[in-house]
Amino acid sequence: HLEVKGASSQEAGSFQTITIQALDDAGYRDFGYVGTKAVKLSGASVTVTNSKPSCIDRQGRLKNFGTLTNLDFVNGQATCQMVLYKVETAHIDAESGSFNSFGNEAWDLDVNVLAAGTGVASGLIDAAPNPVLLNGVVTVTVTTLDEYGNQTYDAGSVLTGSVVGANARILTLNDEGNGTY
Repeated sequence: HLEVKGASSQEAGSFQTITIQALDDAGYRDFGYVGTKAVKLSGASVTVTNSKPSCIDRQGRLKNFGTLTNLDFVNGQATCQMVLYKVETAHIDAESGSFNSFGNEAWDLDVNVLAAGTGVASGLIDAAPNPVLLNGVVTVTVTTLDEYGNQTYDAGSVLTGSVVGANARILTLNDEGNGTY
C-alpha cells in the first residue's frame, strides 16, 4: 500500500514537501518500489476562486489533484511539493496502479489548511436592515477574505470606510474577533 506523510498544517497558497512511501503488508518500506510512477493525489478541495490543489511532478510542472503526476521513487519513496488553497481539513490520499492509501485512515495525510496570511484581498459587506428607514440604525458587517476566497480572521483591529450620498460619513468598524467587523 501507499502512505502519505507531511506537515499537519499549511497556509493556503504555500507549498510543503510531502513524502509518498510504498509499504509492504507488514508495514515496512518496500525498497524495491523504484522508478517513475504515475501517482494520482486526492482529498483536497477547489476554492471559490477556482484555485486547485496541486503537486509539482518530477519535471517541475504543477499538476492538479485528480490528474496523473509522475514522481520518481527511490528506495520505496518519492516526494513532491504540494500546494493547497481551501481552508479545510484535507485528507490527502495517493494511488498508483493497484497501490493506494485508501485502506486505512492512518495511511493518508490530514492537513489543517489555514487562511493565507498575506493580508486581506477582498471583503463582503452586508447591511441590515435593508432597506433602512429614514434615520434608522444600520448594522454593517464586513467579512474579510484572502486571495483564495477563504475567510480571514486577522485583517486588523479596526477598518475604516465611508458612506457616500445624502448622509455621507466616515465609518469605523471594530473587529468582532470572529472574522467580521
